[in-house]
Amino acid sequence: MSNPEHIQAALKALAPAGRTFHSDQAPTNAVAPWLVGSLAMPEPTPNLAGGSHGGVARFWVTVAALTGGQARVIAAEAIGAWGGKRVTVAGYSAFTLVHRTSSGPYPAGMTATDTDLRFQVVRLGFDLVASQTA
Repeated sequence: MSNPEHIQAALKALAPAGRTFHSDQAPTNAVAPWLVGSLAMPEPTPNLAGGSHGGVARFWVTVAALTGGQARVIAAEAIGAWGGKRVTVAGYSAFTLVHRTSSGPYPAGMTATDTDLRFQVVRLGFDLVASQTA
């Protein structure tokens, strides 16, 4: 049976060609530039039949680059790679990714989404509706 990790794998497969992509977190020895993608699943929306509908999930993509210019170029590649793409995963209705949010580039800090002060970071959010069909 399919689960959200299958959606994450399908999204990873869309990463821009030639760019290093890590799921959820870059390793400590990662070499810039790289992308990190992480799927945040929605809280289900209840229906009147006692079940639930899917909700809007968010696929977060973080670009870590050596310069602000490089981060902007790779962010544009990422928007082209994921924005408007339709993904099909068994057990889920097909969904289209919609680019909804961007921030940066900004100097990376020591937070959950930024890993090293020497990098420039762009954060992108893509919405998708994830509804289980079975």
